[in-house]
Amino acid sequence: MLSHLFSKAEEIVFTATTVLGYDELAEKETDSLKQLFYDGWGSAVAECGHTWLRNQIKTKLAGTGVCVTFPWCPGQHEVDIRLQKELFALLKPEDIGITLSSSFMMHPQKSVSSFIGICHDVEMETLRACDFCGLRETCPTAYA
Repeated sequence: MLSHLFSKAEEIVFTATTVLGYDELAEKETDSLKQLFYDGWGSAVAECGHTWLRNQIKTKLAGTGVCVTFPWCPGQHEVDIRLQKELFALLKPEDIGITLSSSFMMHPQKSVSSFIGICHDVEMETLRACDFCGLRETCPTAYA
């Protein structure tokens, strides 16, 4: 899937974003409702940061005729989680406090890593995971 996605890419951007301090905050909390809130809040903040980063790339490239693909994250949408190892070797996210466990999970827990393609093919900008799934037509959660 990634080879198809990035076959027309002139560049691939590797990203890693995190919510520093989340793990400590979540570990101290004993109230289950607050833990649930922190979990949802942490996920939302991490995803917003990741979306902001992609939008910054898009904004910087606006008017150049270049498109930015959807971010593809190791461990999601059939992207092999073991790609985290290569991504970490290239990015060195340890410099901003993100570490990788032997099972390829990131710490802090609320961290996101991804590959984003830069290309001139407008169709590549709209591709999503559902476009590669055989269940798209019958799946109630498929992207419209």
